[in-house]
Amino acid sequence: MLLFPRAVAAAYPSWTIPKKYYGRNTAMVHDPKQVMVREVGKSGGRRYRESDAPKILAKAVELGEFATPAGTDVSWRELEVDIDSLVGGPRS
Repeated sequence: MLLFPRAVAAAYPSWTIPKKYYGRNTAMVHDPKQVMVREVGKSGGRRYRESDAPKILAKAVELGEFATPAGTDVSWRELEVDIDSLVGGPRS
């Protein structure tokens, strides 16, 4: 979720990904799920739960953020390669 700050904000307007995670290799962030819980919803309101992921990912697709994540992650890149192989080439 840290890769998709615009999607997080679009899905839950009171939530923001801290700028310190932009451009980072999120695979190197210790426990990204806990970062979401501790830091993303801290301005008040409800905290992040895993059940929020589908709504955030749907927003990432809608906004085209999948193609331009705000950082890098080896697992995400491997998923992209797997998807590309299933659909017959790179997605645009």
